[in-house]
Amino acid sequence: MNLFSSRLFHVVGLALSIPLLGMCDFSTTASFTGSPVGYGGSTSGTYTTTATAGSDTFNVSVPYSAGYNSNGTYINFFPTVTSIGTTSAVDDVFVDYTQTFTSSVPSSYFYGTYGETIPYVLSSGVSASGYLSVGGTDLATISFTGPGSYVGTGSQTISSGLTEGSVTEEYQIEFVFQSGDAPGTGGSSPAPEPAQIIPAALTLTGFGLVALRRRKQRP
Repeated sequence: MNLFSSRLFHVVGLALSIPLLGMCDFSTTASFTGSPVGYGGSTSGTYTTTATAGSDTFNVSVPYSAGYNSNGTYINFFPTVTSIGTTSAVDDVFVDYTQTFTSSVPSSYFYGTYGETIPYVLSSGVSASGYLSVGGTDLATISFTGPGSYVGTGSQTISSGLTEGSVTEEYQIEFVFQSGDAPGTGGSSPAPEPAQIIPAALTLTGFGLVALRRRKQRP
């Protein structure tokens, strides 16, 4: 069952997938990177893979899109992870998504306040933890344990440390499955990302993740 839609972001600035929810028997990472996006541009697609942790296998499906326009930058990220068979151990499944935005304006930086709203829909026996990283600065880690539907938020102002003319947004979501979880057990969480303001197109009905960025200068 498609139980959770969560943004899974490839974490470029994180060389290792570090368990956030404690020790596990096995772990696996499904990671991907979106094409760089400049002002007026966009990218979209669906990332799918079968992830293996020890002897357990999981279906990973992540529709995503990102763009940069007069409203700012945005990311829509909708990962879903489900177990294919009954799990035989405690497994961590990381989903990582990395997206870079660029500006052609000289001496421009993507400084501002970023906010995250991370929703989860989790089966019994599944926990999830995730966060947004902007240019190497991590926002709040948001964690919940199923069963149930949850929403967590966080924000942070970034005023230094970014590279001139570009910013890399990195999302990492960790799903923890317990030994004995039945086939189809899983979780999910939708998400849009940084934007100067929240365009109507990015306001989601139900679950969604939005990271906001306010900029003083045009792209």
